[in-house]
This record gives sequence, C-alpha cells and structure tokens, in this order.
Amino acid sequence: MHLDALALQGIAKFNSLRINEMLYLGRFLDLAQIPCLQRNWGDTLFRKIRYAIPTMEIWTTPVIMVETLALVYYKAIQKAT
Repeated sequence: MHLDALALQGIAKFNSLRINEMLYLGRFLDLAQIPCLQRNWGDTLFRKIRYAIPTMEIWTTPVIMVETLALVYYKAIQKAT
C-alpha cells in the first residue's frame, strides 16, 4: 500500500506537531544551557528508514518506536524539573 493523499496529509500534520515539539525542546535546552546537536547518526538513520519504502506501514514503524522512547524521555524531564 503506497501513501495516498490522506496519508500524506496526516504525515504533514504529524510533522508540524513535531516541529512545535522540537522548538519547545530547543527552548528547554537553551534555558538549561545544554548545547543542541546539529546532526547525529540516529536521526539520519531514522529519516532514511522512514522514507526508504513509501508505505504507511514502513513509515509508521520507526515513528512509533521513536515516539515511545520520547514518552519516557519527556516524563524524565518532567520529573526532573
């Protein structure tokens, strides 16, 4: 199943939410005086896997994995602050 117009709209919405999340995380890091990474191998690998095969199943698998890890990360930040 290839990505149809509705799936692409969903992906665009998801990406816009992620951009807002990244801006907030960047602000948090700035306030904590923690330098941001410009690029890392995990992010590069994640993006390559996500777009390697244009099917909804392949796109969502790494996204779900990363979002699950993000829940743990953000909960830790919440408890620490």
